[in-house]
Amino acid sequence: MVKITTIMSHQVVKMFRPANPVSALRATVLIATTLASASLADADVVYPAGPTITKDGTTILLENYANAPFSFRTLTVFPPVPNYNDQLSRINFMRSEPTTAPGFGSRYFVCDLNRNLYIVPKANPIATNTWIKYLSLENIFPRFDNDPGLAGGHTTFAFDPDYATNGILYTVHMETTAATLGPTNGAFPTLDLTGYTTTTAINPPSGSVIRIAVLVEWRDTNVTNTTFEGTAREVLRLGFFGTIHPLADLLYNLNATPGHPDYRNLYIAVGDGRSGETAGTTHNHPQQLNSFPGKIIRITPDLALRPADELSSNGRYRIPTTGTDPNPFASPSGAFTNVPGLRKEIFAYGFRNPHRMSWDAVSSNLFVCDIGFHSWEEVNLIHKGDNYGWAEREGPEQMLVSGSPAGYTGSQQAVPVPFPSLDLLTVTGFVAQVAPVYPVVTYSHRDGDAISSGFVYRGTLMPSLYGKFIFGDITTARLFYCNLNEILAAEDGNRATQATIKEIQVAFNSPYDSPEGVTGSAAQFFDQ
Repeated sequence: MVKITTIMSHQVVKMFRPANPVSALRATVLIATTLASASLADADVVYPAGPTITKDGTTILLENYANAPFSFRTLTVFPPVPNYNDQLSRINFMRSEPTTAPGFGSRYFVCDLNRNLYIVPKANPIATNTWIKYLSLENIFPRFDNDPGLAGGHTTFAFDPDYATNGILYTVHMETTAATLGPTNGAFPTLDLTGYTTTTAINPPSGSVIRIAVLVEWRDTNVTNTTFEGTAREVLRLGFFGTIHPLADLLYNLNATPGHPDYRNLYIAVGDGRSGETAGTTHNHPQQLNSFPGKIIRITPDLALRPADELSSNGRYRIPTTGTDPNPFASPSGAFTNVPGLRKEIFAYGFRNPHRMSWDAVSSNLFVCDIGFHSWEEVNLIHKGDNYGWAEREGPEQMLVSGSPAGYTGSQQAVPVPFPSLDLLTVTGFVAQVAPVYPVVTYSHRDGDAISSGFVYRGTLMPSLYGKFIFGDITTARLFYCNLNEILAAEDGNRATQATIKEIQVAFNSPYDSPEGVTGSAAQFFDQ
């Protein structure tokens, strides 16, 4: 793990602070004449022949910050067998507790995909012996699975906004499809499993299930120490068609304080489990409103918080269905009718692998980084009820799962396929066809391969990057930024409008330099 210590050179950009966006369901059902005009204006959007991202001199200096303890993935047999031929440490998330918690200023919690949730001191994380194992999900859940796929194991965690007083945090982990077994506490005797029961997995409407994602609520009775002491409760269990793109990230609205209608509502990014890139009945899962894969969902884990809201089918959480900010498909409307098996948890839909979410409190915007298939990487601004196109769209183009070549966009076909004259998708439950919403930032696989996490920088150490959206590419280790005002301006209904991406150059201050100095060679960074 590394830290950014300074900006070495930069170009100053005047920033723009927008007003709060409207959070109501936007007009996704549009008249055909308007869409036809937009499509004609966008007719020149084609896949680039080469790289398009350029540098502008912005350079950051990185230094070593922390050394993760040794870990390893395990082969899917019982008891687990170490697999030393793969990644020995798979750090996935580093998060602070809420600002009101006693440990906020002194420690991080760090998630290792392989199994562990660590507590790491902010003052001296470079020494691995300072990392404390808070939980090991593999030791607790007998069906824990961190072997196949890039997102196996302990995928994410998040703190309840009231963690300082209620001790609640949430984790997601993957399990095999073998007969479900409840957790054990032999390795963590302070874990009280009294009353813990598993739930029935909610599976996609078609296709086989290869993997299970499990959302668990933990209630620590003492948030001041480094040992988990308390209870656990299973909240949700989801089945997936493939070993990739599972339940990916958890997030709360940073601007939702007590009394706000979105207070303590949990946003969950759900990947498509590879269903969208396959032909047949599974292909449409991300577009189906009776299916969890390929969605951003919103739930209220605290059953007592808003008791008028609808109870989930498994009885473990509520769905925002009442009040001033209900979920978009909570009830029929003029444009939308109920569908069999409707998942009212859905907040937005049409994603492939929305593996990272971030909330910018200043502009009140929710960002999702969605990893593409063969062609485009995306940053999306999320609005309630919107359809983000997958698996019929990727980036600003049409995606053809059965094309030639299969799985590529229209402009990349052996015989190029023109973009549809009417940019509309059929979604069961809508009275009329639906217009997809396009990403505000895209880059092609000429410049990268898989988008990493991204966030609007609001720190003080790098003033020239303040208000910029910073993100990266996983496999190439490149870092990028966009101006927030350009991102917001890209929401103009034209799929060709994109924020300009600039590459951030990297210098690494290696502790192994001889003599001591700064090397100009890029270090590699991995974010799964």
